[in-house]
Amino acid sequence: MPLLIFLKQPNRAIAVKGDRNLLDEGTLLKFDKVLATWFEKIDGGSVLIIKDNISHIEEISEEELKKQKAEYEKKLKQERQKSGQLVSPNLIFPRGGRN
Repeated sequence: MPLLIFLKQPNRAIAVKGDRNLLDEGTLLKFDKVLATWFEKIDGGSVLIIKDNISHIEEISEEELKKQKAEYEKKLKQERQKSGQLVSPNLIFPRGGRN
């Protein structure tokens, strides 16, 4: 089941594969006095997250994750349009010729 890991700095969430057990002491890497662990990201690649930088973690279904991502992209597009940034339009051309 995917997880949303909310970070303190920067204030954002990262969607990763796995479960909450990845934060058990046995799976954490220790760098000097800092504890961290590797997560595989949903969209590919991996990320190293420091345990103290985690605000909270939510388990989320695949469907809910897709829904939230679509809503976020829609909101981002609307904000870009309001600020005057160029956005590629969705154009639909009719088939066939004119009569």
